[in-house]
Amino acid sequence: MTDSKVQEIFNMAVQICEDNGYKPVKLIPKCGYTTRQNVYGVCLERRYRNTKEVIYTQVKVNKKFAEKANEQQMLNTLLHECLHSACGADERHGGKWAIAAKTLNDKCGYQLSAKADFEDENGETINTKADKYIIQCKCCGNKWFYSRLSKSVKNPNLYRCGICNGELERIK
Repeated sequence: MTDSKVQEIFNMAVQICEDNGYKPVKLIPKCGYTTRQNVYGVCLERRYRNTKEVIYTQVKVNKKFAEKANEQQMLNTLLHECLHSACGADERHGGKWAIAAKTLNDKCGYQLSAKADFEDENGETINTKADKYIIQCKCCGNKWFYSRLSKSVKNPNLYRCGICNGELERIK
């Protein structure tokens, strides 16, 4: 997905939030990219130290997710983050945020949730981490992703699958 397409979907997400009564607070009107590996998106909030007044909020998405996600997945993620901006980033996924997400889900038919596992067109979960190594079970096909060269990555034959007790092999 191109940067301009991500920005277009971001603008749509902001408009949907505003149309439903959830105006993002001092939101920077440009969607950026985050370097965090374990998230699809993030809402950053900057405040003054002494007054705790919000200076600005900014929404960012993971670059790897943006490359693999379809438009609906990107819209769900950006709506999720825009709701954080509207409800307060320290609200997390409870209280105001949960009510806002339920309202948008019921009114507009979105699938906003606190946690999401999106799949690409091949049916595999979109993984945003920088995985260097993949271990797979020879029997059931279950996969484990590693970013460091651990003992189980070096010698997968010493371990068994926790699901079917099958043999493991390193495929990457």
